[in-house]
Amino acid sequence: MLAVLTLVIDTLGGFTALERWTVDQRMTTLPRPFRPMTDRIVHVDIDDGAITRFGRWPWDRAMLADAIAELTHAGARTIALDLLLSEEQQYPRGTVPSIDHDRVFAETLAASSCVLPVVLYEDRVFDAAWRRDPGPRELARLLHVLTQDIQTADRVVARRAGLTEPRRRVFLESPLRYKRAAAWRALARVPSRVAPPSWEEYERQMTPHRTTLSGDYPERPVLQWAWRQHLAWTAVRPLLARTRHHAGTYQDIAPLPAYGLHADAIGFVNFEARAHEDGVLREIPIVRAAPNGDVLQFGLAAAARHLGLDDDDVRIEPDVAIIGDTRLPLRDGRLWIAWPSSQSRPRWAGLLNQSAANPDPAGHLSIRAVIEIAHARRTRRTLERNHAELTALVLDHANVSRDDTPLDDPHLLAEAADEVSFTLSEVGPADDRGPEPDTHDTTEPDPFLDHVHNCRLWADVAVALDEARTRITVAEQRLRHAVEDRLVFVGWTATGAAADSFPTALDPVTPGVVVHAAVADMAMTGRAVRFVSDLGAVWFTLLPALLCAVIAARFAALQSSGLCGVVVLAYAAAAGWLFAHVEIAIPVAAPLVASIGVWVGCTAVDAVLSQAARRRITHQFRARVSGQLVDFLVANPAAVTVDGVEREMTVLFGDLADFTAVSESLGGRHTVAMLNRYLGGLSDALIDHGAYVNKFLGDGLMAFWSAFEPDPEQATRACAAIVACRGVMQELNRESAARGLPSLGLRIGVTTGSVVVGDCGAPPRLHDYTVIGDAVNLAARLESANKQFGTSSLIDGRTRALLDPDVAMVRPVGRVCVVGQTAAVDVFEVVETDCPPAFIELSRRVVDALAAGRDADAREALASFEGRFGVTPWSTRTARALAEMEAAGADVGTLQLHVK
Repeated sequence: MLAVLTLVIDTLGGFTALERWTVDQRMTTLPRPFRPMTDRIVHVDIDDGAITRFGRWPWDRAMLADAIAELTHAGARTIALDLLLSEEQQYPRGTVPSIDHDRVFAETLAASSCVLPVVLYEDRVFDAAWRRDPGPRELARLLHVLTQDIQTADRVVARRAGLTEPRRRVFLESPLRYKRAAAWRALARVPSRVAPPSWEEYERQMTPHRTTLSGDYPERPVLQWAWRQHLAWTAVRPLLARTRHHAGTYQDIAPLPAYGLHADAIGFVNFEARAHEDGVLREIPIVRAAPNGDVLQFGLAAAARHLGLDDDDVRIEPDVAIIGDTRLPLRDGRLWIAWPSSQSRPRWAGLLNQSAANPDPAGHLSIRAVIEIAHARRTRRTLERNHAELTALVLDHANVSRDDTPLDDPHLLAEAADEVSFTLSEVGPADDRGPEPDTHDTTEPDPFLDHVHNCRLWADVAVALDEARTRITVAEQRLRHAVEDRLVFVGWTATGAAADSFPTALDPVTPGVVVHAAVADMAMTGRAVRFVSDLGAVWFTLLPALLCAVIAARFAALQSSGLCGVVVLAYAAAAGWLFAHVEIAIPVAAPLVASIGVWVGCTAVDAVLSQAARRRITHQFRARVSGQLVDFLVANPAAVTVDGVEREMTVLFGDLADFTAVSESLGGRHTVAMLNRYLGGLSDALIDHGAYVNKFLGDGLMAFWSAFEPDPEQATRACAAIVACRGVMQELNRESAARGLPSLGLRIGVTTGSVVVGDCGAPPRLHDYTVIGDAVNLAARLESANKQFGTSSLIDGRTRALLDPDVAMVRPVGRVCVVGQTAAVDVFEVVETDCPPAFIELSRRVVDALAAGRDADAREALASFEGRFGVTPWSTRTARALAEMEAAGADVGTLQLHVK
């Protein structure tokens, strides 16, 4: 029941947050085989060093164009640019740029293979008040009124649209939001096959009552933004998957049209729509609706472009995303991010480490290094121009004919080098060359000094040019080694870029570009978190819970707690192993909660039942057995059998001799008091020797040993109890004599044999824990036989065989056949400790001779006994048995009893 309740709670989402946390721990905390991100992915980071070097964002688009051009030149196959480029380049006020940065950037995109980002919100842009009836109808009317004339006064718009509370209040609090939506809706209605309207046409449509003389107005920026975004989405329309028509929202953002026209793919980059309650980003949608089509998630779009896949190679099904040959499982249409192994701090910095032995981050380049290569190229080109100019001057002075030969011709450069070398060798080192030519001197210039000066500059520039070329070559080689034929993600990792960082299972602050790269890695390698089906989750929850229930039912609380702990730990270990080695995430939260809950519930129920059993056992047995035995029964209630168990047991019957006559003289009240005193003392003696006092029979009682488990010392304990009971009787008789009361005697019969023990009667209401069997009847007959033999305590042969001779002394009585039984048994008397040895020896001789059929020996031994100890009831019964044996010609003499 508890397991089913856990399933219901899990189905209702009660363990969702905990389950997500367990998946996070399996992914980041538990040791996993080292499987890094594919080395086909590289990061070019806009990091703190780049911000320090080039200043605050935004940077000039021409500088970004330099980075893309260098990456393309180094052989990068695909560049995923995680930078939102929806605004034109902004120039300082009052300045005229020397170049059009946006045009340069667009031309660079055209020469590269780039994936650009978009932002998509689908329809989750308005308050919940609009989603409740009649909200949708009022919203449609509101947007229609605004599209007729966006300059209409807000209260007039609310009245014309028929807005009711609370939607009227919501609109009036933020009317600009709905004007943006209306401005976008007017453009979204333009058919895709029709060219976008011009700005003038669109403005006239949205502001039909505005005149050209009315100047600027508050809604103008809203209309301009909507119009520019419509052009931007029109530019990227060929890149959309045409699976469904969607108008989009006014918050959707695409790159500038000039950029979108040259993009090779686009992908959406925003994650916030699926943030979990704890704010951790774990799963993402993989496709979203855009104006007039669908867009893949940015990482998937980049991977698909890098792999050369077209629309037919990418299919999204309800439970799987097919990216070429890779199948990525989905949960509710979303992809769970599978992070590669990382041992660095922060973890995201080491995802591209290709060796577990190397803790240093790898696979990350600073964009600073890439842009500085472009700067170095400009410096080299400047040096080359200066060098060419100086080469021309040197050659002209040396009267070397150049004609139309380029100045970088090796022959001309060699001529220039010879001239420089000759000239500088003539004038000596630079320190000895004298004063430099004064450019402000009005006297006639010295051509030779100018030539010397140019030669020295030529030599300095040549050295600087060689060094620049060497640096560029080394940097190019490093860059090519890092990015050639790879998918390059360009994005923010700077510590100040909190807006583009997210808490993930990997790190509390994970750059968004790293998340995109992880998704691309999944598409390129097939790495994924594979969850079991809903039916599988049910079985994974029920099986350990049922196992814990069986354990709790079959074992004691302490044992079951250990075993259930083993089950829980084994399940958790199995879940960790499956995740680490097979990438399968079986449920953990619900199964462990169910298992622990089932164990706690079963243990609690068992505790309640055990407590009831303890109370019953204590109530039933406290006055009948020793406290130690009661404690044993409380700890082991199963020892009290209800069905009946057959085992060898020692049974005792005791009876107070002459009590009937005494009771007639004492009266009822004194009789009961005296009876309680004697039976109470005898019960205590029996209990002290391990007996279970079963019942009181008028002036007698019944007890037995091995009541709950076999006791190998039961016969010895019973005979020791006989001796103890005699001591109790002596003490009680002394007390009675002191009170002037008559003394009582005690007769006891003890047998050992196979009996059935259990609850007899009408359980559970009326029952008695007792024994049934021939040994029980024989014990009762032996107790009664004491009257005919003149003895006080008789035991059977089996009891004698099990008796420790150091505990009690016995003498043989003979083979006796009691009333109600046909088989004779050997009977012995437990004698007093001061019994004369001759008494025992002569009794043995009589019994042995009688048993062997030696009449003469039996008569002789019997005569010796009576001559020494007188005639006793035993000797009389034995003589009668001897006479019956002689008369019948029997071989064995049996003492046949005819009365109880």
